[in-house]
Amino acid sequence: MQQEKRHFQRVGIHLSGQLVTAQGDAFEVEVVDVSLLGLRIARLPAGVNLPASDKVGLNFKANEDSPPISLSGEIIRLEHAPDNRESSEAGLRIMHISVDDLGLLRRLLLLNSGQDDVDATELETLVDKITASMPSD
Repeated sequence: MQQEKRHFQRVGIHLSGQLVTAQGDAFEVEVVDVSLLGLRIARLPAGVNLPASDKVGLNFKANEDSPPISLSGEIIRLEHAPDNRESSEAGLRIMHISVDDLGLLRRLLLLNSGQDDVDATELETLVDKITASMPSD
């Protein structure tokens, strides 16, 4: 039996967003689910090739009235549709997110998960990981 590798709860959300590659190409995508460390996106145009470790930016909103959530990340996997005429899915690891955007992401997870207690524990763990990865002065 394969052991679960996730450290953070994954919440399904289905929101429109924009993925921007390091080369400046922009694609309208769907943010399918999100956790405090990563996201899964869908509706990438057929034929788009995003190798693992490619750096990308992602912007999306919880709703029309909410401020945008912006983050940078790296591709950890890309799944092409079998016939290559349909859209692809990709997994992203969050590499950088501002404190304000982290707060918006935390709120989005809280509103969509229905589990107040899990969210606080996950956020504390994430902040510890971010702090540990920062260079010391």
